[in-house]
Amino acid sequence: MRKAFFIFLVIAFLFAEIILTFNETLGVLLYALLVGLILFDLEEYEHLIHSDKLLVFLAIVPIARIGEFFIDFNFFWKTAVFYFAISFLVIYYTRSLKINPGYKTGNLWFFPVSIIIGVFLSYIGSLYFDFGKHFELIFILPFIVFSEEILFRGMIQNYAKKSYGSLFAIITTSILFAIFSLSFGFKFLYFIFAANLIMCLIYDRTENILLTIPINLCINLFLFVSVLPIL
Repeated sequence: MRKAFFIFLVIAFLFAEIILTFNETLGVLLYALLVGLILFDLEEYEHLIHSDKLLVFLAIVPIARIGEFFIDFNFFWKTAVFYFAISFLVIYYTRSLKINPGYKTGNLWFFPVSIIIGVFLSYIGSLYFDFGKHFELIFILPFIVFSEEILFRGMIQNYAKKSYGSLFAIITTSILFAIFSLSFGFKFLYFIFAANLIMCLIYDRTENILLTIPINLCINLFLFVSVLPIL
């Protein structure tokens, strides 16, 4: 039953993101309703099991998205505030629930391979997408990547795996990451879904968040910040 509810929420998040592209008010209202459903569902449980914690983590991005709607800043500060909210919630829950998202020293031999994979994916992405270069993001890019990786890999994938198995965790985490990148267009959604499948597979095998962070960092750096061509 909880698995079906989780799948329903993933689909509903997709609809909310689509609605946000043409009507922000309706999209935010739908997100608020979905967060309310999650809180209502969790209210009857005194002790959170893995599937309950997964729902808590799932609500983090919609909550940040709702807050983003009320922020009237420029692109840089709006992005900074959005990821600050996510980071605050991520750090709070990892500490309060004693979660280790994958801070490990094992398999660090794979780190150079992660960088190569990140550069390769960035090169593929640069052939198809041009989002403009926001140099100011360089100051908060590590902050952005850290927030995304801890939330999607270290928390959502980690506890989806504990609750429903590796395959389910890999696919749903990749879908969720792609859904929350929908503002960059459907074409980018396919690319980021494929990139996240690779990152989720690496995390599933190694359980080391330090090996997926450089891939995410390369993609964000070369697609959104750097003007230097990838040779």
